[in-house]
Amino acid sequence: MLLHAKAVLAIVVFSFLAVPVFSIRVSEVMHNPDGSDTNREWVEIYNNDSVEHNLTGWKFNSGGSDHTLNVPPANNGTGSMVLAPGSYLIISQDAASFLSDYNFTGTVIDSSWTGLSNSGNETVWIKNSTIIFDNVTYATVPEGNTSCIVNETFTACLPTPGAANSQSGTANTTNSTNSTNPDVRIGVYISAATVNVTYTSLFQVNIDNKTCDYMDNVTVSYNITPSFAGSFVRELACSANSITGSWTPVEAGNYTICGAITNTTANDTNSSNNEACANVTVTQRSCNTSISITSEPVVNSSASFEYTLALSDSFCNETSVDVEYWVEDLFSSYVKAKLNTTQEFSCSKSVSRQWTPDTVTGSEGYRIKAVLRSACDINASDNSAEKLIVVRGSQSSSSGLSSGSSSGSSGGGGGGSGGVSESVTKKNTELLSYPYMVYAGDSFEIVVNVSINRSYSIYSYVYTGNTPVSEWGSKAWDANKKELSTGATVVLPLRIENGTPAGNYTMKVRVKSDKEEDITRQIEILERPNMSVEEANGTIQLTACSGCELLVLAKDFEFSGGNYTLDKPGEYSVLLLKDSVIFSKSKFVIEAPKQNPVTGRAAVKTKAAGLDKRRVFVLQFISRIKLF
Repeated sequence: MLLHAKAVLAIVVFSFLAVPVFSIRVSEVMHNPDGSDTNREWVEIYNNDSVEHNLTGWKFNSGGSDHTLNVPPANNGTGSMVLAPGSYLIISQDAASFLSDYNFTGTVIDSSWTGLSNSGNETVWIKNSTIIFDNVTYATVPEGNTSCIVNETFTACLPTPGAANSQSGTANTTNSTNSTNPDVRIGVYISAATVNVTYTSLFQVNIDNKTCDYMDNVTVSYNITPSFAGSFVRELACSANSITGSWTPVEAGNYTICGAITNTTANDTNSSNNEACANVTVTQRSCNTSISITSEPVVNSSASFEYTLALSDSFCNETSVDVEYWVEDLFSSYVKAKLNTTQEFSCSKSVSRQWTPDTVTGSEGYRIKAVLRSACDINASDNSAEKLIVVRGSQSSSSGLSSGSSSGSSGGGGGGSGGVSESVTKKNTELLSYPYMVYAGDSFEIVVNVSINRSYSIYSYVYTGNTPVSEWGSKAWDANKKELSTGATVVLPLRIENGTPAGNYTMKVRVKSDKEEDITRQIEILERPNMSVEEANGTIQLTACSGCELLVLAKDFEFSGGNYTLDKPGEYSVLLLKDSVIFSKSKFVIEAPKQNPVTGRAAVKTKAAGLDKRRVFVLQFISRIKLF
């Protein structure tokens, strides 16, 4: 007889106290599957509460040993660790084997144990970190049956994972009249399928009204429209659904599966239930793909190096994916054009690629980028990747280069400079990439390689005297500080404060561990290009800065030049460019026509007629993009 306890508490409970009733129940145990038991045992858990329970960190115990519950989708598990009120989940000895045996769409949590005893008298339970919840001690049941609870009594049942328990028709075998009138019946077990997956549990075969202490053979012929047929012979005591045919659908669609019992060693007394048909929907395979990129962090210019696109599918299905990959500089310009490759794999695959950087002076930062696309993917959040690398070339001029220790600094963590140095490498720190010149208001990145294998902090700033002119969220000296525990290639973002006067400034990188290590370098800040705007008598006079260009765009009108007067009604988009870079975009509206003549109108028409139409089209497109 299967013994049942609501909970076991690690406290002394006096006999006059009621046994506490907990809400998470062990409702069904499959400890003696048809055929081989290996990796095919499972336990059903039911939430008898009015609130949900999260089973993350809980354990399943058998034979006195705790077994970890792997959070789906680990090891092919499905669903969530959160068990809703009135819901079931399955803890399986092996999730992949369970899903192969049963057409199951609910939560399957993968675990692992050596094997439950088929002879019974073994106790299993579910527990969290402090309390042992519902536990059962099961007895012997016929092969293919489960131990389950029906009307608060444990008995032998037909397997019903994730559904209400169904008592086996063979649980009580004392009726000698019924045992001499066996009824062999068949039903369709499979209810849904996926393309290119092999299914071996197609039918449910039962022999009712017989004792289950001996085996019978049942022969079944089956067909699956439009063009598949097969047969099998199954040895069983009273019930079986595994190893009942085989089918691997190759196309999605709707199918009809029919089976008929053609022969049996049992003395079948009822042939009316010897045939069964059902409709089965086949869908495309699901996958959970991701991509990452591995490479050496520092490579040499003009030398070929190899990087790897690492593809994976946590579902371990046969998967076909398209991968697009390319290389950009730190300003998002392509240095290696986009390429595409199609890859087929199961679980994981490494795809090697090569790139030869151009010759550079000093060191430059680049990003290898890749995007993975798959029609079967259920989660696209990890289908893109990038890898920062530094290409090291010949040393640049040492003019303006300095490096000094923290002892030479002054005021609030900044200031100070040492003598001229020909290197940007310290004992544990190497400055790999930074801009020589930036505009006031611009953001940029500094790339640093740190070889310290202990905890440290690293930050950078640009300053003059005792005043920082850089910021990143705040204007603190260490606004972009990062805390790390091992050597790494570190990217430090910075922004030059708006309104910073043009001139030469000092950029410093500081690494702090058991001692401080600084690298300093001169950086030139340029005045940000600007446009003068003057309004008078209903007109707007626009004047570009020296070396800059205005692009004025309106309906059926373009102008390019250094200055222009707006005096005709309408809306105008005005771009300010320097060296083909857009520094500002403005919109102006002239509300009403004016009688004043437009200075330089003939010159405007001449210049507009000579514009490069392709360039105007590109700049018109850019003008619609919101500037950062």
